[in-house]
Amino acid sequence: MVTINAPKPEARQERIEARLTAEQKEIIARAAALEGMSTSSFVVQRAVASATETLERHELLRLSASDSRRIADALLDPPEPTPDLVAAIARYRTATSR
Repeated sequence: MVTINAPKPEARQERIEARLTAEQKEIIARAAALEGMSTSSFVVQRAVASATETLERHELLRLSASDSRRIADALLDPPEPTPDLVAAIARYRTATSR
């Protein structure tokens, strides 16, 4: 019989401290109990979920279908560079060729 060892969960070594009012602590403890979790596990799970949502809101660009199509079309069939862009490229090449 072959035994498969499941990977061990990552050891928790980092800490965060927070000062709460008695009312805040009670609310969190009651919510954790309703979810069948320890207060610490509840706080960590909710904090990570909230942090992930915040990061997504600030780091992801969401486009409408029509905007996505416009970008794809521009990438697949780019327009000719404008005279201003051509001039800017020439200035850049001159400045960086030294």
